[in-house]
Amino acid sequence: MYALIGLDPAARLLGRAMSGGVLLTGFLLVLFLAMVVLYGPELASGSWWVLVISSLLFAVGLTQLSTLAGEVTAGLRNRAGMASLIIAPLSIPLVIGASQALAAIPSGTGILPWILLMVATDMALAVVGIGLARTLEEASR
Repeated sequence: MYALIGLDPAARLLGRAMSGGVLLTGFLLVLFLAMVVLYGPELASGSWWVLVISSLLFAVGLTQLSTLAGEVTAGLRNRAGMASLIIAPLSIPLVIGASQALAAIPSGTGILPWILLMVATDMALAVVGIGLARTLEEASR
């Protein structure tokens, strides 16, 4: 149907990733508020932005990864299992970057390498997604 109306596959992939990103960011916001209420972390006033940046970069990367995995496994009978096997190992740089950035807050060490790791992963996933969008759409027909 999308091919018949002339919608660019990269735009469709971007739309799916953006809608998933909004949902995942909302979910992370609810989890963040629950963490603050239940655990009451004592962070310095200038370190809350690290939580926001690392959470947003993690949400963007995980959304792009799950969108790509959904496109790759489209039409397969055991789609959920295959998508999980694709997402789990490829999300390791995002998980390590977010956890190390958050662990660096109390110790006062630099977070730049971990933020750059997440940005590089997000950019690589975006380039791969846009580059393979047409091929993935043709393969799912």
